[in-house]
Amino acid sequence: MDENRTIRFVTPTFFFFGSLLFGAWRTFPNFFDALKTLTPAQVAAITAAGVAAMFPVGFIITGISVLLLRSWFRLCSTHSYQIRLSDDAWKKVWADLGLPEHIQRSRLNEVSAAVTFDHEILKVGTHDAAVRLWSAFNISLNSCTALLAAIVVGLFAGFHLRCEWVVGSGLLIALFVASAVTTWRDHMAFLELQCHRVVKDEKSHPKGE
Repeated sequence: MDENRTIRFVTPTFFFFGSLLFGAWRTFPNFFDALKTLTPAQVAAITAAGVAAMFPVGFIITGISVLLLRSWFRLCSTHSYQIRLSDDAWKKVWADLGLPEHIQRSRLNEVSAAVTFDHEILKVGTHDAAVRLWSAFNISLNSCTALLAAIVVGLFAGFHLRCEWVVGSGLLIALFVASAVTTWRDHMAFLELQCHRVVKDEKSHPKGE
């Protein structure tokens, strides 16, 4: 797994477990005192279990985020959350990829065309810049989902909705939402610019460079 995907899975999981620990501490004041009574073998086992759960939990959190976001865009928008370009930009993408005009754009082929354009047409440095923006968006989005999921799991586990837990989570969620919206817009604007620029630069560098 590449570094960007690792960070996208691990960071939300960190906030998920961190929020649960905070909720447990505010619900059960002696929670951390009880942890001190654990033997080294028990601590090692719990730590190993936590590390092993990082990627599965991160995968679940990401899946929930994608499901919610796709549902939202399907109800409220005509395009996929993964790509939004102007009609003029799409014409240039279609031409750069050698796609015939009779192939109509749809949610599915727009995403496929954008991915192909990103990986085959853009230079490596430009592609990496786009990846950084997309990773920042996903990390922010998935961290929101992780904090919300932690509260839901905590309630099922018998945690109390203490003010400091709810307010702290709410402030972090607001911060992550603002970050997600900003980086999503920056990413779409960046790709829009590349669509208009690459037509002139296409002959100066080979595809897939």
